[in-house]
Amino acid sequence: GELALMVHAMAKIRAKYPDLVPENDPSLQKLTDQLRAVCQDGFHPGRHGGPDNYEAGCTAMALTAAGGGEYLPEITNVAQYILQKQQPNGAWTYDGTKAGDSSMTQYGILGLWEASAGAGVKVPKEAWDRAAQWLVANQTATGGFAYHPEDRQDATDTMTVASLGSLYICRDHLPGGKPRNRLGVLLPVQEATEAFTPQTQPAQMTRAIERGTEWLLKNFTIDNPKEGNGRWKYYYMYAFERFGTLSGQTKFNSTDWYASGAQSLLAAQSKSGAWPGIQDGEEVQTSFAVLFLVRSTKVSFQIHERRLSRGTLVSNQGLPSDLSKLQQTGGQLKAQGLRGSSGQLLGLIETGKPEQLEAAAIGLVDTMYQEKKKWTAIGKEGDALRKMVAPEMPVEVKLAGLKLLAQTGDYRVVPLLIDAMYDDEASVQLAARDALCKISRKFKGFGYPAEPTLDEWKEEIEKWTAWYRSVRPEGQYEDDIDLK
Repeated sequence: GELALMVHAMAKIRAKYPDLVPENDPSLQKLTDQLRAVCQDGFHPGRHGGPDNYEAGCTAMALTAAGGGEYLPEITNVAQYILQKQQPNGAWTYDGTKAGDSSMTQYGILGLWEASAGAGVKVPKEAWDRAAQWLVANQTATGGFAYHPEDRQDATDTMTVASLGSLYICRDHLPGGKPRNRLGVLLPVQEATEAFTPQTQPAQMTRAIERGTEWLLKNFTIDNPKEGNGRWKYYYMYAFERFGTLSGQTKFNSTDWYASGAQSLLAAQSKSGAWPGIQDGEEVQTSFAVLFLVRSTKVSFQIHERRLSRGTLVSNQGLPSDLSKLQQTGGQLKAQGLRGSSGQLLGLIETGKPEQLEAAAIGLVDTMYQEKKKWTAIGKEGDALRKMVAPEMPVEVKLAGLKLLAQTGDYRVVPLLIDAMYDDEASVQLAARDALCKISRKFKGFGYPAEPTLDEWKEEIEKWTAWYRSVRPEGQYEDDIDLK
């Protein structure tokens, strides 16, 4: 576990400050190879009985940060181990105990999140649902979260921020659970390929998050959790960084939590570069301190986005479903477009089999240009376009739908294009922006870079929304898509 924490922290430093740590840094590579060695032919933790839950979660995070898809076999082994250790009630805990452990549950969820979003490991929706169920069911009456809530323990600072971060992650992985009040690009999450009806309702998770946040506001501290006599300070600060980043909140009770926490950490760093270990050793405390300082969760977003960016294929994700019919375009593998009239291809999209959707959509775009056909935003064609850009559609279908929406020249489709800027796939987000540039005749958009940061993307979405309101103010009363 200590080894995994060190690899994780070092890899995040390298990801954020490549000028300080070279790609092939020998110290990091040596430790990474040691960690990979325990993930061959399954995962083989150094401890058992409960602490192995921490080891597995930290190992999945570390290998994802250090190499992502490059270490996919090892990360898959660790993820399978984490899934096997999840209890029927959805929690992770010490072997032989009935009460779930909020701390271990946090690290089980973190390991699965990084393995899924950062390396492409398939995680069943049921795992997220069961974990969310346990968290919602075991929130204390005060709104906070306890270490072993089923033993009727009191809420603590550490377990409340840990559980809130876990709830955010679970909610973003379940159908209908993506928050509408989004900041920039959504967390890249694994698309569901099968129908799944969660037992945990989005409203339940949202309410649990609201209650937990209210508890934090009443008990707010950034670097001095009341429990543990200082032992859990750095553990807590890393968990708070995750909660603060996932929630999008920069201040609590008028305090800039990151600036305040960073000042506290810098003041406590020793001349050797380490942070003092009260009980768990300098390696552990220093790793937690580093993960806070580099804004580990924000760096994770960047790692996830790189995996999901244009042309990136990890563990077959992003490939057309019919692998026997591929063509290479611009260095990327895509499905071959079917030939036929626009009416025939439209019929396939409306009623065809899932494996025909990508090819029919690509063929439809080609046919539209050949027929010099201008699509409309209303009637049967408009309904088809809306269906093509629905969240559950394959990426290639959504990309084709965005091109067709732009071709209508009808400002009434702009809300659909803006909504697609929130898609989980980076290629769809960027295609939506291209479509907006075309339909608005603003071919350079608002001057943002080709690969914007999360903050730049948020600003750009706000500017496109403001532009739409200015050119079609009546749209806020008529459009189907809520732009708030």
